Amino acid sequence: FSNYNGGERKIAFSGHDYVPYSLAVAFIDGYAVWSDFTNHSLIRANALNGSNKHILLPNTINEVMALTIVHPSLQPQVPNPCGTNNGGCSHLCLLTTNQSYTCACPEHFSFINAGNNRTCVSNCSCNQHRCGPPNERCIPWIAKCNGVVDCEDGSDEPSTCPQRRCPSEQFQCRNQSCTPVPYVCDGMNDCGDNSGRS
Repeated sequence: FSNYNGGERKIAFSGHDYVPYSLAVAFIDGYAVWSDFTNHSLIRANALNGSNKHILLPNTINEVMALTIVHPSLQPQVPNPCGTNNGGCSHLCLLTTNQSYTCACPEHFSFINAGNNRTCVSNCSCNQHRCGPPNERCIPWIAKCNGVVDCEDGSDEPSTCPQRRCPSEQFQCRNQSCTPVPYVCDGMNDCGDNSGRS
């Protein structure tokens, strides 16, 4: 933090335990709030010294790339149609004008059918892994069997995963060879065992 002229800069907190991969940051009531890329969470801590660290929202479906906080005292007191059962929406309930709302789906999700605009299902691409319930989000295929649990249900790290031998930025083929991530699902047999094609 600093003064309004950008001088007298001070570091309130830093390090891997606080901000390993922060994507967005905001401030309210003496707290810093930030999104964390590694665990898809919103985290809060004292803005001056990093104390009272607390996870506000764990396991968001997608990365929070932008963050805006509006103090409750600036919000009009009106009924929230999304406040009960998320408005009946499976994923996103977005407020609209006249105290109404609409349901929406996050990236890589679509409505289950044209008539039902409330229930989303994941539609992951061939180079993504679909996590199981409860959030069923899509993660990059390279995140499967990489030694880090990215899915809430653990489906990306089943017991059948081979021992990891490739660098984290490469895809590990079933035959234990390594290939660059851009070559996965490119229609070519870069692995030699067809494991990078599906």
